Amino acid sequence: MIRTALAVMTATVAAATLATTLSAAPVPAPQVERPNAVPSAPVTRSGWWIRVNPANQADNVSWRFGAARNKLSNPLRWWKNEQPIEFDLPDAQRSVTELHLAAIGLPYKAQVSFCVFFADHGAKLVEFDGEKAEQVSQDQQEPACVP
Repeated sequence: MIRTALAVMTATVAAATLATTLSAAPVPAPQVERPNAVPSAPVTRSGWWIRVNPANQADNVSWRFGAARNKLSNPLRWWKNEQPIEFDLPDAQRSVTELHLAAIGLPYKAQVSFCVFFADHGAKLVEFDGEKAEQVSQDQQEPACVP
């Protein structure tokens, strides 16, 4: 009788454990909040926008944008596999005639590759390792960068 009760109790516990394991939905990992991260909003392509190219090998790229070389914005940061590969520039810089930008890739000597677009056309292909400063105008054309 004790054996029967023990067997029934063991079977009940095993069945309950199995049911709990099977019914539990997987919990997704929490999204890490990154400071100054590129917004996850869909790109509007109105004004200046960026596309990180597949040739990019940097895990992290930081940009500063502005209408003048000595008046660049706070950094805007992108992480591989965490942020969208296309994003609009911040509102304050989205429509400037001459865009000044400074970028740095990490790890520092990793190849960085991205296209700068203005509205419907590619304006500049930027490739470097380490860091780079560029000036791009709205009327520039870059055939390697197709929207």
